[in-house]
Amino acid sequence: MLETGAYRLETEFLSCGEVLFPVCLHLSILKNGNDTFALAFVEDLYERTRLEGLIRLLAKSGESGFWEFDLVREQYTIGGAYLSLLGLDGNFQALDKNKLEELLEQKITAQSFSLLSQQIARAIKEGVPFEQQLKLLPPSESQTWVLTCEVEQSELSTTRILGTIRNDNATGHPVKPAEKKAPSKAEGQKLLLSKLTLDTTTDLIFWVSSQGKVFFANDAAHKLLGYEPKTLAGKKFSSLLTSPDIADNELPDQPTFEAAFDKRKGGKLLVEINWNTVSLDGQGYGCFIARDITERKRKEKELEEANQIVAELSSHLQEENLTLREEVFSNYNFNNIITCSKSYRKVLNQVAQVADTGATVLITGETGTGKELLARAIYSLSDREAGPFVKVNCAALPSNLIESELFGHEKGAFTGAIQQRKGRFEIANRGTIFLDEIGEMPLSLQPKLLRVLQEGEFERVGGTKTIKVDVRVIAATNRQLEKMVEKGKFREDLYYRLNVFPIYNIPLRSRPEDIPVLVRHFANKYCKQSRKTIEKIAQADIEQLLQYNFPGNVRELENLIERAVILTKGNKLNIKDSFVPSNRNNKPHNKDFLSFESMQREHIVKALEQTKWRITGPKGAARLLGLKDRTLMSKMRKLGINREDYV
Repeated sequence: MLETGAYRLETEFLSCGEVLFPVCLHLSILKNGNDTFALAFVEDLYERTRLEGLIRLLAKSGESGFWEFDLVREQYTIGGAYLSLLGLDGNFQALDKNKLEELLEQKITAQSFSLLSQQIARAIKEGVPFEQQLKLLPPSESQTWVLTCEVEQSELSTTRILGTIRNDNATGHPVKPAEKKAPSKAEGQKLLLSKLTLDTTTDLIFWVSSQGKVFFANDAAHKLLGYEPKTLAGKKFSSLLTSPDIADNELPDQPTFEAAFDKRKGGKLLVEINWNTVSLDGQGYGCFIARDITERKRKEKELEEANQIVAELSSHLQEENLTLREEVFSNYNFNNIITCSKSYRKVLNQVAQVADTGATVLITGETGTGKELLARAIYSLSDREAGPFVKVNCAALPSNLIESELFGHEKGAFTGAIQQRKGRFEIANRGTIFLDEIGEMPLSLQPKLLRVLQEGEFERVGGTKTIKVDVRVIAATNRQLEKMVEKGKFREDLYYRLNVFPIYNIPLRSRPEDIPVLVRHFANKYCKQSRKTIEKIAQADIEQLLQYNFPGNVRELENLIERAVILTKGNKLNIKDSFVPSNRNNKPHNKDFLSFESMQREHIVKALEQTKWRITGPKGAARLLGLKDRTLMSKMRKLGINREDYV
């Protein structure tokens, strides 16, 4: 795995035409907590490598001609004597495949043209280079031209073919220089170098002599550096660079390096330079091709700054638990409570009334009614929605750790406390804490909770410093706290402090008109997850659900619809296979039918009664049921099985 930082990798991508082309991958690795992310952008190097190849080809071709067939664009580039053969002007031209074949067919014999087409097709398909004589049509039939072909290949395919073309006389000997007007040496050099510049490119191209002076610079170099045309010639190439990587008379060690040009009117131009050498008439030249990377460097700097911000923000979010708050806000809000029931509107009116008051709220109701959704609705409608929402399931926390979880601990407070840790109340400062299953709160810890509710202060475990917090408390339970108070299982003063604004979340059987709406809502939800399309829900199935009592409430209905979506094969929701026939009586007091949750609850209670409510050990209910101890305790919490309700 790569460490955090910036990386640069040159590789190849596959085009839609299944031709590989070169790219440069600029990659940044950053971490956000335990997550690792990779950010990348891709720079197309095709034009640069193609240009470098043409330069090498032109230097190799000398006074003859050159040609290249670009398989990505299906386009020829020809220059030098090849243009003369086809009757074209200039130093080089780009022609599409059909145009070149049309011109060539007018100049060479049909046999030569046919053979050349076959050779080129074979070179593309099989990667086979070749050399072929081209016989011309009258009045030039005495001339013979020789065309050579080289092949550039990747691991997957041929990327391009290119080569040279020269004019031989009828006996195969080269045409003597005396037959044409010979240019001077300087003019010949300038003519050849002008063919190599390809001034249509946006890259800066410099030809540098062995003395380190600029012999030629293209239009892009003059324009981007702010010089008048043809004024860079004769300048020391190294003098144009800031902190150059090359000395006056030395070439750099690396074929690619980054540098900065000084602009004539001030400012810097950041570039990446690729270079190679060419020998002409015994004279060595360096060809430097520079690409403007100013924008890339700016983005890299922005990315680096963004990485730093992300790292700092991540630390802050973890400390304040804002990540959880944002997740809650995006996934749960008042609109997530699906209802059309008039009786349930009374519950929602209570939520709206108490939301902005800051009062402590106690939500009661059967298991599966959605008490947590009401708590989140109160939070999202309150003026504390900008603060954190912290949920604590009192039944899920071990009794020996619940105090530390709620109020935090100091370093060394107990074995394993290797560093100071903030508790849930401290993290929820200026926000809301939701104490689910408050009836499971250990009696020994209730006075400390009462102090937080009354005075808004506490001490961490093992600490002496009093910590002040501003936290709104919302508690929920499916147990009857009044009976627990009577039995001495719950503090009376804590109960009255929690019961400032009680909200009873009515069971699903008290709002049956919501069942069709909830069925469609859950069907849409799980269709998206399973990528299914369900368009029909049989009215008979809805009627069947309306006859059912739903002791597991909305949670049981949601589980039923999730199973139905999984079992559905067409576009009609398959409730039949995931539910009982409608002719079965399912009232809670009728033993002819029990829901799956009710059957589980009854079976577990029987096992507990047989073991005298012993859960663990060889003689415990878990062993009798063939379950792990933790699994049985989890099921008891989920099904709302408490010894006090049965003993």
